[in-house]
Formats: sequence, structure tokens, C-alpha cells
Amino acid sequence: MFANLSRLGQLDISYIAHLELETEPQTWSPSFNMYVLKLASCNLRKFPSFLSTQNNLKSLGLSDNFLAGTIPSWVMHNTTSQLWVSGNNLSGPFPEIFRNISSQLTSLDVSDNSFHGPLPEDINLIFPELVYKYANNNCFNGLIPPSFVRLN
Repeated sequence: MFANLSRLGQLDISYIAHLELETEPQTWSPSFNMYVLKLASCNLRKFPSFLSTQNNLKSLGLSDNFLAGTIPSWVMHNTTSQLWVSGNNLSGPFPEIFRNISSQLTSLDVSDNSFHGPLPEDINLIFPELVYKYANNNCFNGLIPPSFVRLN
């Protein structure tokens, strides 16, 4: 339905009762470049592949879906300000972006998932702009890096 909207920049269809978003075929490349996309509670079972082409995403909300596995590195790389993926079935170690590239995220919510292992000691180098961080209700272990609990 949105495929030919070349000027589409913002879309929020979160928490609409009984809405189920159908993901696109692998070959689809949208004509738009989103900067805000909120798809919370849309019954998503995987990360929509078209997100890999969205290079200007400032805000991405995918909370309360059925996403499983790890967060693709391109999601962490393409989202520049706010990323919300709480309330899914995501797992693995704490999400990182491509090595040697720092993220510009200011807000990250990975709470209520199944992430495990320690938080990276260099988390402040990976996410130097991070102000709001939510990682509760996961299976993290080890010491919490001091930079992760920085009080502002």
C-alpha cells in the first residue's frame, strides 16, 4: 500500500488493534527514505528487509512484536537517534554495530527480550551519544560498565 509513496518520511501504525503487517518480498526496494517508522505491535515476525535500504532513519520503533534472533547490524547502523525493540523474542549478546563505527543513538530500548552475556566494556565507545538506555528483563550477566550507568 505504501510502495509508491516516494515522499513518505514518517509512518506510525503502532498499536492498531488486529493489525498484522505483511512483510514485503526480498526483491522490493522502496522509493521512499523514511526518517521515522513506528511499527510497534504489528505482529512482525522478522525485521522487514526494506529497512536495510533506509539510511536516514532517526527513529525506529519495533516494540511488542514477535521478532526473534539477533538485531541485524544494519538496523543498528541505519538508525541514528532512537531505537525501540522492547517486548520481542530477541536474543544473543548485547547488540553492537559494525566494528570500528560508533553509533549516534541517543535512546535505546532492548528491554523485555532474551539478550544474554555481559555488556561490552567499551559500550561508551560503541554508543557515545546514548542518554536513555533500557535493558531490563534480559539475561545479562557480569559487571555493568560504569559508562552504562552514567548519571546525567
